[in-house]
Amino acid sequence: MHNIPSILQDYIKENIAYPVGIIGCRATDPETSLECCEYDLAIFGQQSESNKVLNVGNHTIELINLPIIHSHDRLVTKDMILMPNKECLLLPSFLSSQNYANLLRAFGRKLMISSALYHQRIMSNLHKSDVLASIWLKLSAYDFLEGLLAVSGFKPMPIHELSQIRQLTMKNQVVANAVKDALECIGLERASTTSIRRSSEGLVKLRYRQYDTDLFISKVQYMLKRGMLSDCYYYIGKIAARDLIKNERTENYDMKLTQTVLDLNHDVIKIERLHANLFVACKLLLNY
Repeated sequence: MHNIPSILQDYIKENIAYPVGIIGCRATDPETSLECCEYDLAIFGQQSESNKVLNVGNHTIELINLPIIHSHDRLVTKDMILMPNKECLLLPSFLSSQNYANLLRAFGRKLMISSALYHQRIMSNLHKSDVLASIWLKLSAYDFLEGLLAVSGFKPMPIHELSQIRQLTMKNQVVANAVKDALECIGLERASTTSIRRSSEGLVKLRYRQYDTDLFISKVQYMLKRGMLSDCYYYIGKIAARDLIKNERTENYDMKLTQTVLDLNHDVIKIERLHANLFVACKLLLNY
């Protein structure tokens, strides 16, 4: 079945009573999957349970509980591989993909708005806390790039996001320049084995309680061994940005570790220039 290992099919049949769909790159784009990519199992149960990562044979699976489907959940379940199960017929009709393109575009626009809304935070901290301004700039850049992928018809996936960005075709020069600026905000030119190890070790300390930290470590190690330095650097920053966005209270940040993880640039003039370009591009795209 769609090249899903039989040991995983058996695990699902024997251990999960609810409808299950395989989502993520293993289902939607298996040709681009990396060996380190897990099999994401969306479980449509009747109650909320914690997500978890398990090893089944030589494969890694992530159990993702989706008892209530929101619009973003409908995006991640697009083109999922539904595993045979007597409960499958109980899946609600809103798993239909007929409005997928509109949902994806709306999701991308929401990220563009989020990126633009960092404008005030960056400007207010630019000359009193270059560290905070640099943090907000990097988060703004990641939101901009993810949003651009979504409005361009790509389903953003953290470990594949930089590869997806390389596939973008941009006719508008302002937007094309903004992509370059966003990648400069992220700091890809500083990607090296040393910077990656430093950032990843710091992020492990920040997220030591997260259920998927070991999975994160395995992906970083995989990319490092294969010389995928830019992709690895981007991925670490992406996960760090996602974690920081979940924690809106900046006073709760370990600022020293955060600076290490995000590999921040403290050049105020550069921050101001890059931010201004991103802000203009966001407004342009939102007016399309």
